[in-house]
Amino acid sequence: MLSRKSIHPDKIQKTHRAVGSGLSRSGRVVGVILGVIVLGAGAAVSAYYLMNKPKAKRRPPRSASVLVEVMPVRHRTQRVTLRAMGTVVAAQTIRLAPQVSGDIVQVSKEFLPGGHFDTGDLILRIDPRDYQFVVKQKAYDVAQAERDLKLELGQQSVARREYELLKDAVEKEDQELVLRKPQLKTAKAALEAAQAYLAKAELDLKRTDVRARFNAM
Repeated sequence: MLSRKSIHPDKIQKTHRAVGSGLSRSGRVVGVILGVIVLGAGAAVSAYYLMNKPKAKRRPPRSASVLVEVMPVRHRTQRVTLRAMGTVVAAQTIRLAPQVSGDIVQVSKEFLPGGHFDTGDLILRIDPRDYQFVVKQKAYDVAQAERDLKLELGQQSVARREYELLKDAVEKEDQELVLRKPQLKTAKAALEAAQAYLAKAELDLKRTDVRARFNAM
């Protein structure tokens, strides 16, 4: 006859624990061994590549061809338009003021905002007739002073001959009067004054034309 033996539960638990601890210890050993193997393999591979570095071979540079467009050079005048924004400031400015008075009888067509004048261009003209009359009058005065000087020079010749005849009878203080030196001096001064007045009249007449002193806008 067969008989059944009863096994206590505590013995079964102890057996399970012993088996589990044995398995965990063997797994740890295997993991350590695998880790050492992996590290060793990595170190060997690294050492191999460090000792056998690839070397680049030298190659001659390639000739690069660039496509260009060739055209003949011709001299010509070309106007270039530059578009920009800013403030335009004049290099020089002048206040226009006539130096003589009178009515304005002519104004240039460029005398307006944006108009352009070259050096010497007429801007406006003052009525010149009054100044032309003055020039003619002063020219007459000059001619009369020249005539008076010539007459006095003729009198000088006569006075010099008379002085030669009366030299011994003429006092020293009267010598200049006899030779008419004051009259000659006055005639010369009158001519110079007449010429100065004529030059002033001609200058005033010239100033009736107001012209640009430089290229201006």
